[in-house]
Amino acid sequence: MSLRLVQPSAELLAIADASGDDSPFRADEPYRRAMRRIHARLWSTAAAVLDEQLAANEARSRHFAALVEVARAAAAAQQGDLPTVRRLLRPAGIVLQEAGFVDPDLLALYQLAAEALDETAEAWTAWGLVHDQAKALGDDDAAEQAARRRQQA
Repeated sequence: MSLRLVQPSAELLAIADASGDDSPFRADEPYRRAMRRIHARLWSTAAAVLDEQLAANEARSRHFAALVEVARAAAAAQQGDLPTVRRLLRPAGIVLQEAGFVDPDLLALYQLAAEALDETAEAWTAWGLVHDQAKALGDDDAAEQAARRRQQA
């Protein structure tokens, strides 16, 4: 609606002025300019919310993939496939440690892989993952045992 037909409120004029729409063709249409401002703010809010959700989903996907990799490493350890254990365990363990992921099943998987890697160069890292997970779970005995095994590695 044109300024020639209605007298908008001061609040509406403030929103219209904040729209950034400086077109001379819409200079006398404060309602249209206010709607452009509202539309832009809604899009901005929607983008921020969706970006947060996307980031959260991305993180969950990374954590799930890391859990799968640790499980694959433990399965490979049981089969004696040390190259696979070496390739999978450390990167997945780092992702889960950075995320602060704590779980008794994860501790068991780490222990399986660490035992398979005993007397290899990767044993130190594997027992470190066992130690940190046991400590986070409050299992001081398992953490102490892992620390001893790590020192021997």
